[in-house]
Amino acid sequence: MKGFLLFIIIFIAILLGGCAVASQSAPVGRLATLMLTYNDSGYQTTEPGQVTFLVLGLDRRSKSEPTRSDGMMLVNVNVEHGRVSILSIPRDLWVTVPGYGEDRINTAFFYGELEDGESGGGKLAMETVAQNFNVPVDHFVALDFHAFQTLVDDVGGIDINVPREIRDDQYPDNNYGYKSIYIPAGAQHMNGELALEYGRTRHADSDLGRNQRQAQLAQAFIKAALQPQILVRLPQLAHDVQTLVETDMAPREMVWSLLLARQVNPHNLVTQRIGETEVSRWITPQGADVLRPNWAAIHKTVVEWQNPSKTSNNR
Repeated sequence: MKGFLLFIIIFIAILLGGCAVASQSAPVGRLATLMLTYNDSGYQTTEPGQVTFLVLGLDRRSKSEPTRSDGMMLVNVNVEHGRVSILSIPRDLWVTVPGYGEDRINTAFFYGELEDGESGGGKLAMETVAQNFNVPVDHFVALDFHAFQTLVDDVGGIDINVPREIRDDQYPDNNYGYKSIYIPAGAQHMNGELALEYGRTRHADSDLGRNQRQAQLAQAFIKAALQPQILVRLPQLAHDVQTLVETDMAPREMVWSLLLARQVNPHNLVTQRIGETEVSRWITPQGADVLRPNWAAIHKTVVEWQNPSKTSNNR
């Protein structure tokens, strides 16, 4: 799941999918909360009754080489308020990577893999987000491009309203080259390949524009995963999640997460993103074109993400 909401898309869809097809009961909710808080496997929740995941889309083209993340989202599942909150983070955000100094936030996964192998990427990415955003992060989930396409196809595609046409003559192909893509404006039903192109392109606007499209894709995927017809697709979807998703969660912890998600209202989904008001374009002394953070504004957005008002609009 290379590219973005990939993970969130997939993992949250499974979580909410379980919510949609499972029976709702207070005892199950209380049991899930207790298990998540007090189980003996080291599962540390943000607070009792909720869990925060870091979702990573990976630009992985070779299993033998470290890779950068191509998209990043924080996802909080809160049982008490029956809510899922999503915060989209641009990959070009300039942050402090623990042990490596200042760099783009998407390099944290690369440095972690380079230092400690496959498990190190997610660990350092979590540490980087937790330190810079001042939020606890319990677990990571990572997907590559192939996984994202597969999962979108597993749910039968997704419905997207494209606000403006997209032309990109420098869209990266699978062989380190480029191809041209065109996506017309208007309502469209997207398969996995088109959804990936829509969420990954950025030459038509910017990294911030792509970040917004990825959040849009995440919502569309969740909506598709909650449709009644998804029931016949769940076995294949669950199989692909298990085989294609990278995570630090043990199988038992994934089950507990599903129990927790069963108590979430599928319609109570809040999305936030780090956007134009929280960052400014900056060229580093080394010539890198990055997004310099306004941390005061970002931390305000993080607080809103953690404690969204019932009347606030998604953005």
